[in-house]
Amino acid sequence: MSLTAKKILLVEDDDIYTIWIKIVLEEASFLNFSSVKTVEDALNECATAPPDLIISDIFLEGKLTGIDLVKKLQGYNIPIIIITNSKDKELYKKINSIQQVNYLVKPFQALSLISSIENIFYDIENNKASKYNKPYILIKNFENVYEKIFLDDVLYIEVERNYTFLYTRKRKLALKKSLASFQENLNEAFIRVHKSFLVNSFHIKALSSHHIVLSNDIRIDIGRSYVKELKKSLAITY
Repeated sequence: MSLTAKKILLVEDDDIYTIWIKIVLEEASFLNFSSVKTVEDALNECATAPPDLIISDIFLEGKLTGIDLVKKLQGYNIPIIIITNSKDKELYKKINSIQQVNYLVKPFQALSLISSIENIFYDIENNKASKYNKPYILIKNFENVYEKIFLDDVLYIEVERNYTFLYTRKRKLALKKSLASFQENLNEAFIRVHKSFLVNSFHIKALSSHHIVLSNDIRIDIGRSYVKELKKSLAITY
């Protein structure tokens, strides 16, 4: 995908700035552009069709601000450019303490905006090992906001009736769905080792004939009927 085909979402309630930014992007051949005025609408867009980049003002229509948007989108790893009239350094520090963002103070030049966008996309395109390019799944959290969970970060998965639990080093995430309906979202790194457990093979630290030790020192029992397939997956010949 060329850089100019990237999807850009503008979150701005000032119609004049929206029109100006649209013109600036079109002149730079960024044509895949949409705009909303509230954080709620931006979150809906991200849940259905996540953009490649977000440009957002801080002070918007409704109760939620651009800072709230940055907080709620932490799990998505979507690059964000904050635009604002405020020159408050404490506000800048507050936003950066949540997530590293790009920051433009109004009024800014068209070249400054395009340069920021191009630098972000070039950094992502030229770093294929970046987390922006790793396989992920979207999971709806308790605030009904979709979070991007990178499969590399998932250590193991536990199944209990109609619930599936994902474990990372820091979190436990619950999904109200069976493993059968969820497993198609996984990649080949995940291996079934028990009727109730799948493990991410990249996080296997040690194993015996009875259990696996993961990188966080959690032990997972190996079911007898899964030993042969496990050895095959890990290319173990003994």
